[in-house]
Amino acid sequence: MDWSVDFKESASKDDLKLVRDTLDAKHQSELGHHVEAARILWEIAIGARHRGDKIWECMTLVHMGKVYRILRWAVAVQIYELAAELAGSIGFNRARMMALNDLGEMRCSWGQLEEAIADLEKCLELIEPDDLQSKRDTMLNLAVAHEGVEHYRECQQLIEEVVRLDQKLGHPELEDDREHLGDIIARIDEEKRKKGA
Repeated sequence: MDWSVDFKESASKDDLKLVRDTLDAKHQSELGHHVEAARILWEIAIGARHRGDKIWECMTLVHMGKVYRILRWAVAVQIYELAAELAGSIGFNRARMMALNDLGEMRCSWGQLEEAIADLEKCLELIEPDDLQSKRDTMLNLAVAHEGVEHYRECQQLIEEVVRLDQKLGHPELEDDREHLGDIIARIDEEKRKKGA
């Protein structure tokens, strides 16, 4: 899941300036100028808060989380939590889904696997049925978290679905995911042998 700007209505002239500013922040981040990207996004978020524009505030918080993942993970977690809460309060499911996915992925990387599973399961519930790429990415993150806590059956079921989605999407990681599935099945078989011995 990447940077995104969603509108519930058609964009106004002011919105188009904010889109340009957001794209500028994205560009700065891609160039490695993360502090400048954060500065731009803080200005957008503060302006949105003053105007009472919760949709812009919410999406900008999600983008800020992406930048702060590089600058300071602890701050990124707080920003994603705030974005998810704000998105939930206004019914902005796309932004809440994005925040929860990134938060779950971060927590998985930190070894906070139970928290990651909770975030990613909530995220999965919010994904639109036709958004196969988001579903695939979230299920893969969830599978990794389940694998980390040795829930191998859950992991197997999730990776089987990831492989099906890879096939539908023509995803370049199909073979890697098939290999991962094979490793999980081998681990389950190994556990069965140990119990039978």
